[in-house]
Amino acid sequence: MNIVSKKGQPCPLKSITCQEGFCQDCAIPEKKTWCFDCDNTLCFTEGTDYKNAILNRRAIDKVNSLYNEGHTVWICTGRGSKSKIDWRELTETQLKEWGVKYHKLIMGKPPFDIFIDDLAYNTKDWLNDNI
Repeated sequence: MNIVSKKGQPCPLKSITCQEGFCQDCAIPEKKTWCFDCDNTLCFTEGTDYKNAILNRRAIDKVNSLYNEGHTVWICTGRGSKSKIDWRELTETQLKEWGVKYHKLIMGKPPFDIFIDDLAYNTKDWLNDNI
């Protein structure tokens, strides 16, 4: 299996430089599609108060690191799924203001290779390098 982290290169998931040729803790195959939830993953949101969401810099930095490594990054949000309100414009504006690097914004939640979400992989575990 090819590993993202190469000897002497920064690990995409940890703040270290790989010394052994690959990081056993990460062991993520190259060029995956990663999908991230927006609310309470990339930002902190109280209920459906999307306009006042506060960015999660640590999560955004990790997402941007994956993007910079060549992975495909999708943002998938359930905003408006129940209310049928179109939150796309606000969401795109927020992602731009927060500096999130991504390939695609999906207003809905279909399946992916790896899904980081406050309801799937626990966001806290991902942020603490426990996956």
